[in-house]
Amino acid sequence: MARIMIVDDSGITRRRIREAITNAGHKVAEEAINGIDAIKKYKKCTPDLITMDITMPGMDGIEAVR
Repeated sequence: MARIMIVDDSGITRRRIREAITNAGHKVAEEAINGIDAIKKYKKCTPDLITMDITMPGMDGIEAVR
């Protein structure tokens, strides 16, 4: 079972990804709404995997990965 972090500014998309993750038997470790939020939350939960949207307000996914 992997601990997965979902990063997306769309609540609908986060919900769909969360359902897919939990249906596959994995755990959603955290959710974030943009890159800035993701960096803060990553330091607290240290997930095994992150799903990251590319286009988000504040800080996009590409910049957050850098």
